[in-house]
Amino acid sequence: MLRSKVLTVEEIMLRRNVRTVEESLSGADCPLPLEVIPNQMGINLCAVSGISWVEQEKDGQIVQLTIHFLPSSESPTTSESSTSQTIKASDLNSLERSHVE
Repeated sequence: MLRSKVLTVEEIMLRRNVRTVEESLSGADCPLPLEVIPNQMGINLCAVSGISWVEQEKDGQIVQLTIHFLPSSESPTTSESSTSQTIKASDLNSLERSHVE
């Protein structure tokens, strides 16, 4: 039989963190090592403005990670569209495993 649990406010409190590439390069904490972006994802790090993530206050689990891109000067429509990419937590785990191996 499936049982559901009612979560308390403490269990669902979330914290949003934002780091620029410059902050991450100078040692600020970031759950995604910067070298993963060009080496595993094939994205030029010069095109990335920063990384933001949402984590649970209670245990620090990451529930969302977003890579923010700089607008491209070559395409005028880019500034009108979204310049970020959200990564699911399950995808982040597989990227971290491939980075360690």
